[in-house]
Amino acid sequence: MIVNIDVFTNNVSPNGLYSVNLPDSFSLSKTVEEDGEIKTVNFSKNPYIFTLQEIINQKTKLIMKENNYYRCYNDEFINEEDIDFTYNKHLCNTGVKILEFLPYGECQLKPIQLSNEVKSFKLYLEADSNISVLISGDGISFVEFVDGFATLTELTQEVILRFKNNIDKKQNVNFYCLMY
Repeated sequence: MIVNIDVFTNNVSPNGLYSVNLPDSFSLSKTVEEDGEIKTVNFSKNPYIFTLQEIINQKTKLIMKENNYYRCYNDEFINEEDIDFTYNKHLCNTGVKILEFLPYGECQLKPIQLSNEVKSFKLYLEADSNISVLISGDGISFVEFVDGFATLTELTQEVILRFKNNIDKKQNVNFYCLMY
């Protein structure tokens, strides 16, 4: 299911320019006061009262639960400040909630701090099919995710992700969640 978000109010809007892809199993509710009464409102009945942050938090929790992981780093917004523009193979356009890779383009993120030392990772990725993702704990040796999994040779508390477009036409990355 795809919901549109108004970038000015950060709430669901039929005319919103920012789209969020939600799993079919997505559900969310919250308690609100309406006409002096306390009511529980479900996302499926009235999505317009939920904020973008509430939706993203629930989406992330659902992804982690479905994959049996308890920690993650995700980036629904793919902010420019997270990108390492000094990477010499950088061929990627950025915008709100998207990385647009030029033919055979690459993008490397700045180091991501993890809450504990790990070496095994699972990646949830919303992207065009010809994007590959690599991970490194030292910024030198990169391991490619295969079927969503990657294992480094040593424990690390900091990782770098690298995205690659493997074909000669533009490709997009819309969302990722790195679970560990």
